[in-house]
Amino acid sequence: MKDLKQIKEISWQGEDGKSWKASLGIDDGMPCIGNISYLDGESWFQLCGPLYPQFEVTTGERRTDARLPQEYENRWNVYGDSPLSGEGVAVASATFASTECSVTKDGAVTYVDFNGLSMGFFKGGVRFSIYEGSNLVRVEAIASNDEHESLAYIYRGALSGFKPGMLFYRGLDRKFKRELPRGVSGMGRLVRVFARNRVLTLEQEGGAVAVFPPPHKFFFPRQLEINLGFNFYRKELDEEANTKALTLGVRHNEKSRYYDTCPNQACWPCYNAKPGTVQKMALYLGLSAGNAHQCRDMVMAYTNNDRFPGIPGYKKMANHFHMAYREYWLQNPDVEQDWEFLFKEIGVDIAYLNDFHGGDGDTENTGIIRLKQLKEYYDACRTHSSSSFMVMAGEEPNNQVPGHWNIMYPKPIYFSRNRDEGQPFVEETEYGPYYHLGSGEDIVAMLNAEKALMLLPHPRTKSSEKCPDQYKDSVYFKDRTFIGTGFRYMPADNSTERLIDGRNEETWNDMNNWSDHPKYMLGEVDTYEKDMSYDIYGDFNINYVKIGDKLPAPDNYEPILNAIKTGDVFVSTGEVIIPRCDIGDGYAKAELSWTFPMNFAEVVYSDGKNVNREILSMTEHKPFGSTTVTIEFPRGMKWARFAAWDSAGNGAFHQPVFF
Repeated sequence: MKDLKQIKEISWQGEDGKSWKASLGIDDGMPCIGNISYLDGESWFQLCGPLYPQFEVTTGERRTDARLPQEYENRWNVYGDSPLSGEGVAVASATFASTECSVTKDGAVTYVDFNGLSMGFFKGGVRFSIYEGSNLVRVEAIASNDEHESLAYIYRGALSGFKPGMLFYRGLDRKFKRELPRGVSGMGRLVRVFARNRVLTLEQEGGAVAVFPPPHKFFFPRQLEINLGFNFYRKELDEEANTKALTLGVRHNEKSRYYDTCPNQACWPCYNAKPGTVQKMALYLGLSAGNAHQCRDMVMAYTNNDRFPGIPGYKKMANHFHMAYREYWLQNPDVEQDWEFLFKEIGVDIAYLNDFHGGDGDTENTGIIRLKQLKEYYDACRTHSSSSFMVMAGEEPNNQVPGHWNIMYPKPIYFSRNRDEGQPFVEETEYGPYYHLGSGEDIVAMLNAEKALMLLPHPRTKSSEKCPDQYKDSVYFKDRTFIGTGFRYMPADNSTERLIDGRNEETWNDMNNWSDHPKYMLGEVDTYEKDMSYDIYGDFNINYVKIGDKLPAPDNYEPILNAIKTGDVFVSTGEVIIPRCDIGDGYAKAELSWTFPMNFAEVVYSDGKNVNREILSMTEHKPFGSTTVTIEFPRGMKWARFAAWDSAGNGAFHQPVFF
């Protein structure tokens, strides 16, 4: 550190009960954390500093989908794209010419902003966010793309200047690792760290620090959850001062490097960067006066140790997976598959599968072959269901109607995806009715006869680009068995404050404006087989289904479907929880709890044509809190729904209520 200018002193109380302070300023045009210290008795102890932000982007061009008619073309919603595999790919590191350092407060958060960032197509600055009652510091490049009309990107973010020390992390084998970067070999080279839970911790004299990405917003959809080494370190050498230091950061790959188990080998969609949007490329710094293990435990508390928390009266359902479950079960019926262990590890109670999708089974058969394969599928799900974990059978038939659709059974149902000439709609078999679907009307008839539900996955993208728009006036969309749509953080966009912003929310709003009854949105993941190296929490969301404290018996999914039909389900990333929500004409009252510092709660409402929202700022709240909020909105609306979002982009939302 040469000569820190425009120094800003920030003091706050940490979640550990200690007093903390930081000095920030400009060092030769660079944003700089001069030092971070905590009060130890009556003396201040400097844990780290000076620290300097480092950012890098790899950019490519977002391409249109040539398969789509012009009226449905929307490159910003494209899924099967790999912008970094074509021409025009560029790598740009951030440079700084900072001249201004400003401090603003918003509730319990203090922002320290620096200007002067330039990084390829991006121009902007850097922000450090310090939260009262927290040991976290959020570091982010906040920059706009005002040049490129079709830009997609990935980023790397880091802090340099840490004192050399022992690195501590949990490996893919679930064992804790200690690694001491030594010597001058490899100096300046990025070293990937395959850290489970995405947390890399560094011991410092008198404490420890941890670096990690936002738990969910960092991950654009990739069809599977391979741990790609999202953390890194770099050994640095200051030849002028003859000192060594470490840089710690978060990263993405330039290429997918998929395993053979993923059918979408070329898909690597990256983040959108529409012209004029302000992208926020974030990482977190965790501070601790304790050792590296204690520091890691403190950070992991923000994601409930990467486990979706339980709520009395609710069960946690993960939705939409293609596991070829029957195929593996037939090979060894008694062995628990790897994905089952992984789901249980993060607290999933119900795994809703959509098999017969990736080449498993004779999906076009309309006779005895298909019938027996369904029986084997249901036997497999029943065998590995218990009082604490349910494997819920389902399917993604994608037949007879445009786009993709999922079926949710109340019990095992037998059907073929097609109906041969002269074949009846339904025939009796030793397993019960066997339906043959030859049209959308057949689907509706079967769903009503069996009390099943139809769900639209990934609307307006990924083979459902024209849906539900194309069939909003159809018999199946209008029927109450068409329950709604699915939510994924897709497309990924770091300019948004909500994971559902854009395609998800726009489709959901339109569906409810078109309909005379509520259309719901369930969280979905939509991935394939997994092995024990996968780190799945960051890519997941969960459906909290209000069915009581016990799971129903295997093969009895009716209580789950009944709760979904009545909207007794809310969706969460795990960090924000809404166990109770009451929405009436003109008001919404909800109970909330959270881990990360909160951002806001909101009510979204519509008169049937115009959608609006009332936002309640919650930045005055400290992390790990709970409260009850009430938000008023105009009376006489057609429908309304409630949601809440934290400062890391995590959130939860309830289903709409019609008046």
